[in-house]
Amino acid sequence: MESTINDFWRMIWEQHLEIIVMLTNLEEYNKTKCAKYWPEKLDLKPYGDINVKFILKKSGDYLVRTLDIFKRNSLNEDEEESRQITQYHYLVWKDFMAPEHPQALIKFIRHINVVYSVQRGPILVHCSAGVDRTGTLVALDSLLQQLEEEDQVSIFNTVCDLRHQRNFLVQSLKQYIFLYRALLDTAHLGNTEINAIGLSNTIELLKIKPDDGREKCKLEIEFEKLQTINDETNKSCSVGDTEQNALKNRSELVIPYDQTPRACDRIRTCDLVTVGQEFYPLSHRGARNNMGMKIIGSIDFKQKLINLDGVPIKLQIWDTAGQERFRTLTTAYYRGAMGILLMYDVTNLESYNNLSYWLRNIQENASPDVVKVLAGNKCECSATQRMVDKERGEKGENFDNDDKPQEKKSPGSNGLATFSLASLSEANRCSC
Repeated sequence: MESTINDFWRMIWEQHLEIIVMLTNLEEYNKTKCAKYWPEKLDLKPYGDINVKFILKKSGDYLVRTLDIFKRNSLNEDEEESRQITQYHYLVWKDFMAPEHPQALIKFIRHINVVYSVQRGPILVHCSAGVDRTGTLVALDSLLQQLEEEDQVSIFNTVCDLRHQRNFLVQSLKQYIFLYRALLDTAHLGNTEINAIGLSNTIELLKIKPDDGREKCKLEIEFEKLQTINDETNKSCSVGDTEQNALKNRSELVIPYDQTPRACDRIRTCDLVTVGQEFYPLSHRGARNNMGMKIIGSIDFKQKLINLDGVPIKLQIWDTAGQERFRTLTTAYYRGAMGILLMYDVTNLESYNNLSYWLRNIQENASPDVVKVLAGNKCECSATQRMVDKERGEKGENFDNDDKPQEKKSPGSNGLATFSLASLSEANRCSC
């Protein structure tokens, strides 16, 4: 992809394009989807014989980047022609998928159409493969215009016409269904976007009772339309309905969607140093719900399942990309923590000495009855490498008598055993 960037900018220059619509992220599903073809900040970067300069970026539901491009006159090297390109980058649409709700994408299309004019040339739309998300957006834009101008649409014929120009446009069934949902919402609800400047006046107009004798104002009618939107009821709740999870639900009428599980309380773990390529602190999310069931959920990454008195407890490790970055977040993450695992490097005396800072931080921000566990890392090292001896580590200076300092070997399966220890300690305390 990197090898085509120069050709990409040459095409933009030759076709006199001024608007780029980007529908993919640079990486998705741990795969590169698109090469980064623009510079950052105020850098000027050459792409072949065309120079591109970053000017401005605005954030909202999407990103708007303003790019200036320059090219020297082929007849006169002293003359340089410049143009301005606007890139609209939609960030929340995964490959092969359809947006969960159509409103944000419809607003995105309308905002682009407001700034577009024929004098600005064609609009360049791209995703990663150039067929699924690109085809869906182009089809939706065309269908919205049909709906507005003709008060009727033909989704099937529109997609067929697009596929005569490029195969596989609107690639998946989910995207095809999404077109119907988006147009149904538009036809039923209309355009309800309100400019902030005119918000007050619009609300007053919506509250005015009509003169034709109807009792309801436009605001009441608009609210009633919300009751007819039932796509949320079609989402799966199969996980919450299973036998093992039935007692965990607070109400039989309120079941969580499969894609939005939530854990309430937390077990937090903090490392005092970065170890190799693995970073700590780690995080376990745990809870006890109002039915008395022990539940430990997760945030991210590595998993471990332990069994306590017949109750399965799921742990996951959260990689925070290094202790220094995490230092500013500890206050928020200590609040509500059920247990905290502190880890230090036995080959680094400074990491052990820093325990006093972390313990003071815990005392100030965590609950008084939080379980604290100390673990020493790299305890299999030689005596010459070891800076904190075993006796000192087991002593656990500044720890309460009820806490049990432990040592562990290098990160790996033994590390997970330490996390199990912290969880078992916390779970036993809760069951008392």
